[in-house]
Amino acid sequence: MPASLTSGINFIPDDVVESKTREGYKKRGFLVGLVIVGLFVVAGAGIFIYNKTLEAQLSRIQQDISEKQGEITRLIPAGESGYVLGTRLEEIEFLLNDRRYYSKLMDLLKRTTPETVNLTDWNVSENTLTLTGTTPSTYSPIAEFKENLLNDKSDDPQIIKEVLFENAALNKEDKIITFTLKIDLSPEGLKESIK
Repeated sequence: MPASLTSGINFIPDDVVESKTREGYKKRGFLVGLVIVGLFVVAGAGIFIYNKTLEAQLSRIQQDISEKQGEITRLIPAGESGYVLGTRLEEIEFLLNDRRYYSKLMDLLKRTTPETVNLTDWNVSENTLTLTGTTPSTYSPIAEFKENLLNDKSDDPQIIKEVLFENAALNKEDKIITFTLKIDLSPEGLKESIK
């Protein structure tokens, strides 16, 4: 048979060609579907594993938090006692500084007070020292005391700024003079002198 005679004739029915084409599309569609399902399964497994990893990390973090909270709870009494000790230390330091401060003032008064002057009371407020005392029948020991306080060079820097008489009264019966001196102190001088 010549080729020209059979070339226009189709021996395969059209239904068969269409069904084969449809089956090819179905196979390709099935393969594409399988690939898509496989990708979803892999992505789902990845997300599942990621979630499990996060859950494990979260549980470890929560366990660490509970352990740290236990440590904090155990340290609370130590912190409270540390605070109390710190407060006491500040108070003790303040008292020691005050002691040195008053010791410096007492040393100054011992050095400068004449023998005939008897100090009966003293009061310190802010930077002022108020002294009350007595002396027998003459005002000269009070003037000497004032001069001694102002001219005392034992302390460097000077701790006294000014000395003022507040009052002086003579008791005529026993001839004793009661006096009050107001002494302005130099805070800088006192701070420097107690270092």
